[in-house]
Amino acid sequence: LHSRRHKDRIMTKQKALNKLKETRVLSTDIIESLDVPFEHWLRFAQFPPDRVQPSIDRLIAREEKKVVNE
Repeated sequence: LHSRRHKDRIMTKQKALNKLKETRVLSTDIIESLDVPFEHWLRFAQFPPDRVQPSIDRLIAREEKKVVNE
């Protein structure tokens, strides 16, 4: 049962990561799966446009490492 829950969580993280890659938008429906605290999302939402995409790139890279290592 534990491994099934773990697998379900990975799928949720993978789906969230796929959505982030497709949309390039950090939306509130995926932040929990990507381990982004709401407070960080609020700060991110106020970034100037030139900082948004590099931040998305870093988040994608971070989450891809997590998915590979799990």
